[in-house]
Amino acid sequence: MNMDLKDLKDDRRSDYPFEEITEKIIGCAFEVIHELGTGFIESVYEKALAIAPEHQAQIIN
Repeated sequence: MNMDLKDLKDDRRSDYPFEEITEKIIGCAFEVIHELGTGFIESVYEKALAIAPEHQAQIIN
């Protein structure tokens, strides 16, 4: 069978309907970690992500 990359992407997307929002959330989390650095407990990152308006806007849009 001859499959190309587009076929694989289409299959993956059909199996995972929330890919777009998940990518946005993970991207925002990486931005917070980049800004704060590593070494904090999880609740610090959680609060930072919750109060950062630019991160919320990325998730909503």
